[in-house]
Amino acid sequence: DGVMREDALGLDVVYIQAKKYGPDNPVGPDAVQAFAGSLLERGATKGVFVTTSRFTSGAQKAADRLSTQRRIVLI
Repeated sequence: DGVMREDALGLDVVYIQAKKYGPDNPVGPDAVQAFAGSLLERGATKGVFVTTSRFTSGAQKAADRLSTQRRIVLI
């Protein structure tokens, strides 16, 4: 959904994914895995996934597991 430049030269970027979900519709592991796949396609090493809802425990585990290769932060 967006790209944030981490330094003035634009050498390090953070990709951002946002989901506007209701409180009864948490973000699951499939969405986190899809985000990690899009980071891989772009050669990105950092991503922030933001939601208005919450993340399931499966989504949190997926982010932890996938963060060995790419840093994924869930907010």
